[in-house]
Amino acid sequence: MIQSVKKEIGGDLSFGQICEGAEKTAITSLVPANDDRFLAPESMTAEVQAACREQEEQVPEGIFETASVIYHSLAKCYAETVSSLEAITGRTYDAIHIVGGGSNADYLNRLTARATGKRVLAGPAEATAIGNATAQMIAAGELKDRLDARRCIGRSYGLKTYEP
Repeated sequence: MIQSVKKEIGGDLSFGQICEGAEKTAITSLVPANDDRFLAPESMTAEVQAACREQEEQVPEGIFETASVIYHSLAKCYAETVSSLEAITGRTYDAIHIVGGGSNADYLNRLTARATGKRVLAGPAEATAIGNATAQMIAAGELKDRLDARRCIGRSYGLKTYEP
C-alpha cells in the first residue's frame, strides 16, 4: 500500500521521510488493510480516501496523512492476524519478526509493537538475497542446516528491537 502511495504522490521523498512525516500527523482514520479493494486499485491514494469516506472517518490529505492511515491500519491488521494465528495454533508468540524492506519502516514497527503487545524484531532488510545465499551455502555444505544458517544470519546482521 505504502509503495503505491509513494509512487503516486510521494514525489522524491524517501520511505524514511514518509515515515517521519506520517508520525507527526494527528489523523486517526483506519481502513481494512486486508480488504481486496487494496490489492491492485487504479489509485491506492484514492482507494484509501474512498474507504475513509465510506466509513465516515477523516479523509487523509497528502502523503503524510495517507501514509499515517496506512501504517496504523497495517499495525491493526498485524495485531488481528497474530491474534488469529494464536487462536488457530493454540500457541502464544512473544515476538514478531519483520524482514525485508518493511524492516526499515521504523514508525510502522513501533506501531506494530504497540498494537500487538509483542516485541518486534526487524531485519535484515535484504532477507531474500540472504536467504538465497544461505540456501546455496547449505547445499554446498558450508552451513550444516537451516538452524546453522539462522545462527549465521543472526551473528552477521543486526536486528532492531521494538518493545510494546
